[in-house]
Amino acid sequence: MKVADWVIRAIVLFTFLSLLFAPQRLGFPMMLFAFAAVGIWAIFYPAGVLGWAKTAHPNIDVDDRSIWWVPRFLGGAFLCAAIVLSITFHG
Repeated sequence: MKVADWVIRAIVLFTFLSLLFAPQRLGFPMMLFAFAAVGIWAIFYPAGVLGWAKTAHPNIDVDDRSIWWVPRFLGGAFLCAAIVLSITFHG
């Protein structure tokens, strides 16, 4: 799953750069794509999200399945936000 982690990092970086240098043309579509990609990643790979959170909070146990609902809930929220924003603004 390290490959998926690096793909998500690249998507987030490209989204940041597109919002910085081409916000009118690429900013909103890349933001929607990043929201959807991060949401799907968080739903299917919650340990990866917890791994990112572990850098800030070292006491988080990545392998504890009882807290995997948190990144999955956040991933669902990101995915729903991407869908709602897509329908609302590009409907």
